[in-house]
Amino acid sequence: PALAAKEVEARRLNEQIKLLLAVGDVEQALAAYAQLIALNPDDKAKAAERDKVAAEWKVKDEAHQKARDY
Repeated sequence: PALAAKEVEARRLNEQIKLLLAVGDVEQALAAYAQLIALNPDDKAKAAERDKVAAEWKVKDEAHQKARDY
């Protein structure tokens, strides 16, 4: 039962991440990735996905930050 609940939660988080990224809510998607990875810390693929999204989201320069703040 505990394994099934963990799997259901992991699926829910995966779907949530997809939806959040689709609407551009990267910060919330990264938070969901953190929860997903906490459920399964050995999932290197999800950690790599999270790292890629985080790198792409990282502020590039001051102009980029101003645009994001707008």
